Amino acid sequence: MFLLAIITGTLTLMNYFFLTNQTYAPLIGSLLQVILLALTLVAAVKYRGQRQRHDYAGRGYQIFSLRFSIILLACLGNIAVLIVVLLNLFGGLKQF
Repeated sequence: MFLLAIITGTLTLMNYFFLTNQTYAPLIGSLLQVILLALTLVAAVKYRGQRQRHDYAGRGYQIFSLRFSIILLACLGNIAVLIVVLLNLFGGLKQF
């Protein structure tokens, strides 16, 4: 699942790059982005590894493990790109 999140994060960046260079239509890009977001959410839900660990100083705090934090970062990046693509599609942005 960790690898799936990295792959979808990379494909999200490529999708955004292709949309800004007007390689394909924003409707196709938004559909692709929804699929990538769904795959990343599947990776986050199906992740079976350790989600939290104790802090390094031993003060009793719980922090996310490295792999789970990368999955969450991929989810947040996918959501951010999807919002930008949808705003562009519906006329909220005139960026690309």
